[in-house]
Amino acid sequence: RDVWGVTFWTSSKTIDVHLGWVRRKLGDDTRHPQLITTIRGQGLRFETGLSIADTGS
Repeated sequence: RDVWGVTFWTSSKTIDVHLGWVRRKLGDDTRHPQLITTIRGQGLRFETGLSIADTGS
């Protein structure tokens, strides 16, 4: 905002939509994600305990 002199407002759903696209691209189940999980009140976490065999890739 200070650099460009513009204020950009967006819906909180914008992040949800983009995260859904990333999950689908990675082959993660958007309803029961295992590769990227949401930590309520904190953010997102990339899970590292899965092997390729676990993901079906």
